[in-house]
Amino acid sequence: MFFSAPTTDTITLPAKDNEPIAALTKGVQIHNELIMLRRAAQKALRRCFARAKREGDLPKHSNPDSLVRFITTVYQGMNNTKHQRGTRKELLDLAQTS
Repeated sequence: MFFSAPTTDTITLPAKDNEPIAALTKGVQIHNELIMLRRAAQKALRRCFARAKREGDLPKHSNPDSLVRFITTVYQGMNNTKHQRGTRKELLDLAQTS
């Protein structure tokens, strides 16, 4: 039952019976919200790169989609390094290398 899809039980069960389902539901909601925020940020960054390409601030052969994927990947890698207790020096080195 713990991993079953949330149902009306989430609303109707007493709080102590409902906690595992409510926690799972909240986790799914947070996960979905984070996905939406990431996609919105990627879309905004893609628009900035496309504009920079049109205005000549990026070379004509630049690919805004590839640039967004590259930056997103570096960011996620740096975030993982940080959460694995990476030092500030390591993070700055990663930023400089990319």
